[in-house]
Amino acid sequence: VYVARAQSKRSVYAINVTVGSRFPCYSTSLGRVLLAWRPPEEIADIFSRIEIEARTPNTLTTPAKIKAALATVRERDYAISNEETELGIRSIAIPLRNRHGMVVAALNTSFQVSYATAEDLTEIYLPALRGVAGKIEALISRAKLARFSSMACGKVSLGISRPRPNSPKAARALSDSELVR
Repeated sequence: VYVARAQSKRSVYAINVTVGSRFPCYSTSLGRVLLAWRPPEEIADIFSRIEIEARTPNTLTTPAKIKAALATVRERDYAISNEETELGIRSIAIPLRNRHGMVVAALNTSFQVSYATAEDLTEIYLPALRGVAGKIEALISRAKLARFSSMACGKVSLGISRPRPNSPKAARALSDSELVR
């Protein structure tokens, strides 16, 4: 469930994504970040209760493949979804942790594939996302939200579509987001 969203004037999604929108946890970068640090028995329980559907030809559709992707997310500390939820869209997400280091939410940005390569996501936007995440995590820590640490799911989506990915201005736009002011 999206709990906050900052959107550019031009959405990259064909469908309307708003606060309250839901997408499958197995195909989105946000969902994978949130799943990656869950206990194995909880992940198994989730997979036993959902139907894994191929949303696109790129969607991982077996628990084994998804679990392998989750291991990669834990190793890298970020997730990329490359046209797995919607054709033409790729995204990158990172975890947001509480003061105890528990993953309690995720932060992402999404782009049309013609606009940003997978390399752009990791080279340009990952550092900017991490900078924003640090600010949000500081707010989470200061708030001392006792129930926040037990939050089962939370997503924060941050999308920008201008300026071009190779522009230093793009990273500044992401790090100066209204979301963290």
